[in-house]
Amino acid sequence: MALAGSPGDGAGAGVVLAGLRVGVSGVTPYASGTFTYTAQPLLYGTPDATGDGIPDIWATNSAGDLQLYAGRATSVGMATQLRTGGWTTVRQLG
Repeated sequence: MALAGSPGDGAGAGVVLAGLRVGVSGVTPYASGTFTYTAQPLLYGTPDATGDGIPDIWATNSAGDLQLYAGRATSVGMATQLRTGGWTTVRQLG
């Protein structure tokens, strides 16, 4: 899974999120991470949730927790758990 969009200033700031991509021909991701449907059933890319100017990814995990993956200039950061449990019945983020 990759965050795709304009690369901004090289440090990730100013990136315009074009979307989450999986193996799309002709699209160059600026950051990527490993996500599987089993581990992260729901994913949602946002322009910027952390205030650093870089797009981020909201996700749920298999335990039903809500998580935020902070986007970085060349990678996706570690998950921050925002809510514990209760998200297994949610069908869509965003």
